[in-house]
Order: sequence, then C-alpha cells, then structure tokens
Amino acid sequence: MGLVGRIIPYRVEHFTLKPFTIHTGTINMNEGAVFEGYLTVRGGNDDIRFYVKEKHSNKVLDIKRVQGRYDFYYQAISEGFYTLYLDNRFSWITSKEVYIHYRVR
Repeated sequence: MGLVGRIIPYRVEHFTLKPFTIHTGTINMNEGAVFEGYLTVRGGNDDIRFYVKEKHSNKVLDIKRVQGRYDFYYQAISEGFYTLYLDNRFSWITSKEVYIHYRVR
C-alpha cells in the first residue's frame, strides 16, 4: 500500500505535572505537515496551559488554558522543530495528570 490511505497511529504520552512546572516535547515537521490530536487533564480544576512554538520561538498555537479535553490541529507553515508546552506553573497546590494523543501527518 502506498501513502494514500495509510493510517498514521497516534502517539500517546502520560505524565504528571506538579505545581509550578512545565513539560516540553519537540517534534520535527515538514512544511505543510499537520500536527493533530487531543489532550485530557485531570486534577484540580482539570486545567493547564497549552501552546506550541516554532524554531524561532514564535507561538504558532496558543490555547491559553485547556480544561478537561481539548482537540487540536495545526498545519506547519515552515519546516523545522516545533516545541510543545504543557504548563502548570500557575497552579500553587495541585498536580495534574495529562494524557496527550498526537500524530504528525
């Protein structure tokens, strides 16, 4: 089977974000590639900040606070590395359980 009709599976990551912490991850994307998926948050008010920066540190996706479940979609305008930020620095007391399901196609 060629690339047409090929299903790209989601990667799944799970981690705990303690108060005042941030979790980052990096993905490499070609121009026009699509980064999509969803994340879920549990703990406290079930919220975190979620944003993505491109190689020059410009935010290309800034959701502010995500609560419960959030579906995302971003199409890369240039080739390079993109950094995902899952941010619980605003929480003083509560850790958050985060599950992120994503793929690049």
